[in-house]
Amino acid sequence: MLFGSEKGLFVAAPIRKSGKIIGVLTVIKPKKSLIPFIESA
Repeated sequence: MLFGSEKGLFVAAPIRKSGKIIGVLTVIKPKKSLIPFIESA
């Protein structure tokens, strides 16, 4: 979970059944876990 001022990257996708949206799947990745990859680029 993200708390306070912590930022994250969000990706969401609809869950469909018989052509209707019945829900949403959301994945959150804290930005601080991506910093080592960004700094090494």
